[in-house]
Amino acid sequence: RAGLMPDALTASPQNKIAEQATIGAAMIIGVVCAGFASPRQSPKLVAAFFEGAGFVYAHVISIITAAAMFAEGVRINGLIEMMTSHLRGAPAAVTVASVVIPWLMAMITGTAVGTAPLVINILVPIAAGISGSGAKSSAAIASSFRIGSVNSIAAQFGRTTSPVAPVTIMCATLARTRPIDLVWRVLPPLLAGGLVLLIAALWAT
Repeated sequence: RAGLMPDALTASPQNKIAEQATIGAAMIIGVVCAGFASPRQSPKLVAAFFEGAGFVYAHVISIITAAAMFAEGVRINGLIEMMTSHLRGAPAAVTVASVVIPWLMAMITGTAVGTAPLVINILVPIAAGISGSGAKSSAAIASSFRIGSVNSIAAQFGRTTSPVAPVTIMCATLARTRPIDLVWRVLPPLLAGGLVLLIAALWAT
C-alpha cells in the first residue's frame, strides 16, 4: 500500500509541490527545535512563525511577483529581441550587465531573490540570441548558464552590501552596530570578489 502512494517530499509527475513541501517541513522542524532550545518561549513560537511568514509575503514575495510581471512585460513588448539585435556584436556588454545590474538592484531593494530572476529572465534570452545559433544549441545553453550563474552570484553580493537587506539588519543588530557600518566592512572583499567574477566571466565569453 505504501508503494502505491508517492512520498510527499519526493518530486514526481504526480507530486508537483514536493519542493514546497520539503521547505515547509524544514521550517516546521526548525520551529520545533527552537521550542526545545528555549522551552520558556514556546508559547510565542506560533505567533513568531506567522509573523515571519507575513514578513516574507510583504517584503519578498511581493518583490518577486513584481519582478516576474516586469520581465514578462519586457518580453511581450519585444524589448528582448531589440536588445539582442543591438548587442549581437557585443557579448562582453551582456556579461558586464549581468554583474552590474543585479548587484545594484539587489543593493537598492535589499533582496536577491526578487531581483535576480528579473534580470535573468531579461539577459539570458539576450545571451542565447547573441550566441549566433539556435536557442537550444550547445553554445546558447552554455551562454545562458554562464550569464544566469554570474547574475545569481552578483545579486547575492549586492544583497550582502545592502544596508536595507534583512540579513544585514539582523547581523547589525546582533553586532550592536549600524547596518551601514557593517556594509562598509564587507564591501571591499565583495568588490574584489565581484571583480574576479567579472574577469572570469569575460574570459569564458
